[in-house]
Amino acid sequence: MANVLELVEARLRMALGEPDARAAITFVGTDRIEVLRFTGDAAGDRGGADVVRYATLGMSAQPMADPADPLADPVRGPRAELLLTVRARRADTDKALRPLAVLAASPQVEGVIVAPGGSLEVGEPLWPGAPFSSVLVAE
Repeated sequence: MANVLELVEARLRMALGEPDARAAITFVGTDRIEVLRFTGDAAGDRGGADVVRYATLGMSAQPMADPADPLADPVRGPRAELLLTVRARRADTDKALRPLAVLAASPQVEGVIVAPGGSLEVGEPLWPGAPFSSVLVAE
C-alpha cells in the first residue's frame, strides 16, 4: 500500500490545487505535522481568492485509537486531517499554523479520537484577535 500521507497530499492537491505555502512542526514524542496553505487560485473553484484554506498533513499517518481500549486496532482505526477555511485578508490567519498543528497532534499526544460532532480546544485564540480558541469537527 502506498504511503498514507502521499495519498492524502495527492487528494488535497486534486481538490484544492497546489499549496502556496507549507510549514512543518514536530512535537516531542509525535510524528511530523505539516500545515499546507491554499489561497487564491490555489483554492480551486470552491472559494477562489475570497478564502484561505489550511490543511494539516500528518495527523492521518497513524490510525486513531483510544489508549484505554484493549481491543483497539492499530492498523484499521480511523484516520483524519483538519481543514480550516477562513476569509482572506480579514486577519493574520497564518498565525493559525501552530495551533492547527497542535490540534492535529492531539490524537498522538492525548489519545483522543477526532470524529465529526466533536470539538478540539487549544486554550488560546487560533490567531491574534480570533474570537475563539476551539474548532468544531465536521465530516
